[in-house]
Amino acid sequence: MAEWSPDRQSLFQLARIDGLGPIKLRRLLDVFGSASSVLSAKRADLLATPGIGPKLASAILDRTGAADIDQELVEMARAGVRVIFEDDAEYPPSLREIYDSPVFLTIRGEIEPRDRCAIAIVGSRHGTRYGIDQAERFATALAARGITIVSGLARGIDGAAHRGALAVGGRTIAVLASGIGNIYPPEHVELAERVSQQGAVISEARMGGVPLAGLFPLRNRIISGISVGVLVVEAAERSGALSTAHHAVEQNRDVFAIPGRLTDPASRGTNKLIRLGATLVTSPEEILEQLGPIDGLGSASSTTNGSAIVPDDVVPTGLSEPERQIWDAMAGEELPVDLLIERTGLDASTVSASLLTMELRRLAERLPGSLFRRRSSTPAG
Repeated sequence: MAEWSPDRQSLFQLARIDGLGPIKLRRLLDVFGSASSVLSAKRADLLATPGIGPKLASAILDRTGAADIDQELVEMARAGVRVIFEDDAEYPPSLREIYDSPVFLTIRGEIEPRDRCAIAIVGSRHGTRYGIDQAERFATALAARGITIVSGLARGIDGAAHRGALAVGGRTIAVLASGIGNIYPPEHVELAERVSQQGAVISEARMGGVPLAGLFPLRNRIISGISVGVLVVEAAERSGALSTAHHAVEQNRDVFAIPGRLTDPASRGTNKLIRLGATLVTSPEEILEQLGPIDGLGSASSTTNGSAIVPDDVVPTGLSEPERQIWDAMAGEELPVDLLIERTGLDASTVSASLLTMELRRLAERLPGSLFRRRSSTPAG
């Protein structure tokens, strides 16, 4: 067993019990107070918990589906896979907001604070040449601007999105329906490895879990949950990508869609989404314009060629306290991150995340040599 507290060990065991999803598990934790208490509960008390019937109570008492946990942890260690629990700092903050968030995730790679500015790009496994090109185009442009690209590692549009981000050295996260030790589709094993080196591969399935059909909709809620918005590139009328879009709406994320030809079956789903209210986009810049409002930060009052016009002597509205400190520190200067950390007294992760948000709002810009300065109406030089 991993070097966890007894209650974390119990929580890991509980979450691996067949039929016990995150909603019922949290209900049990609310009733009994801890995972250890759930595992030591009497049958009658388990049955008194709403949603826990005789079959599930027996599964908890017998640890059904949890017998191979030690072996699973050994396999994880060999593959460089870790477990991050919901109360760990690395667990995506936006994922905690959804009502059925995973109790923990298995992960290969790293999730960083800057990944909170993530856009999911999803679409058909049978993407047309047009769809593949658009997925790569949008992913490349967004990743080059510091946006993390999230997708499901599937064939077609998903794979194109990951490859587009990787091509420019950008961040990308793959969310699996299968276990990390059982990459699906198998031809994407190498792609998954590359993703883990420039982001993370994550799953809530067992290490060797197979990609059962019912797991894909569950996977889709995580894709949208860790993102600030979802872009559907190409989707038929019945498509897993539309499932992700529906999750996004439920989670109060924005949904974007690229229009397709009216006669093309591959675009019927995306065109329908637009008709139902998804935001039609034809360029990555149109998504960037909405990222401020999505994050609750507001947007600049006017722009010229995509750059916010903010006079040097005017403090932009909607700045968080760390952003205000960074804005003040950059007055009239081009500064490296370490000097911003020194001047503001903020930790490195806070400065990094704040700078990214300010870049997205066109309030700061990155210069060669990893220097940062205010982006204002005053021409440089």
